Amino acid sequence: MEPEQTATELKQSTADSEQTITEPEQTSTEPEPEPKPLAEETPPEVKQPAAEQRVKSKPVRTKFRSTDPANGPDIAMGESGLSADAPMTIAEMFKMTVTQVPDRIALKYKSGDTWQEVTYQQYYDLTVAAAKSFLKLGLKPFHAVAIMGFNASEWHISCLGSIFAGGLSCGTYGTNNAEACKYIAEDCNVAVAVVEDQKQLDKFLKIRDELPELKAIVQYKGELSQDYPNVYTWEQFMELGKDMDSSVVDDIVKTQKPNQCASLVYTSGTTGTPKGTMLSHDNLTWTAKSLVSTYNELVFGTDRFVSYLPLSHIAGQLADIYLAISVGATCVFADPDALKGSLVVTLKEAQPTLFFGVPRSRN
Repeated sequence: MEPEQTATELKQSTADSEQTITEPEQTSTEPEPEPKPLAEETPPEVKQPAAEQRVKSKPVRTKFRSTDPANGPDIAMGESGLSADAPMTIAEMFKMTVTQVPDRIALKYKSGDTWQEVTYQQYYDLTVAAAKSFLKLGLKPFHAVAIMGFNASEWHISCLGSIFAGGLSCGTYGTNNAEACKYIAEDCNVAVAVVEDQKQLDKFLKIRDELPELKAIVQYKGELSQDYPNVYTWEQFMELGKDMDSSVVDDIVKTQKPNQCASLVYTSGTTGTPKGTMLSHDNLTWTAKSLVSTYNELVFGTDRFVSYLPLSHIAGQLADIYLAISVGATCVFADPDALKGSLVVTLKEAQPTLFFGVPRSRN
């Protein structure tokens, strides 16, 4: 079957046919060559732009939009209601909750058959520890940490730790191949990749030599199959910044502004190369507060959520990380095969007070 033509090719074909019609006839004594059969025609090759050929444009910033992660657009303020609330950063929202309910269970997950619990104070401390380790690895301001794997406490801590360190959190689809990972890593200057297991690790090992900004890879589940340079287990990673004073992270979060970028969410790339969206601190904290206002049955410090939707999507990330923190909720992690049947078991054990579902989860 002949490959489909792209829009560009179709346009060119039309232009060529128009040109043929308008050209004057030329007389020739030579016999016209017979046209090639249609099946033998080869359409021009469509080449994806090579990574080194892509030129990043300079950031653009206006009052209403910005492509500069360090300098977001103005925040539109209202005169009453939520729109009149003072904008806040993620660290400010997190600290506010920790101050009010330090001993409340923030994260709950199974290790084997045993439930493990992390309080809000521990959650915050682990986030700071992860931020110090990211800084130790050389994470620069507004460069990204790619996180790739199923929902876990390590996913949350990596996400928030990258933001506390002054970087950007970048959830990455677990279904991405190595080439898609490379495209995203180049697009947002990924300095550290945090992956779930050997399967995801192999993707970054395959491309790491082509990514000069990539300084390290962290595997958050299980032991490494062998020693690799600058590849760490989760336990090793969390020890890297142990000797760094926490005031370094405190100073970073104090300088952060609500209109600055905190997180990147990419499209899946099914209709072209993945496209990233910058989400500011205010975007995430205000939307979380807005959800609390909408679902007015949420009571601070009492609710339970179940985390099972992909955290590379903004829906799962917003509900499980930012909404949960804003209301001091407990986030219970489902098993990786949640949508294959085990979610029902988790729901019975967790007894969530709010369940954020998609049509597939009702089957």
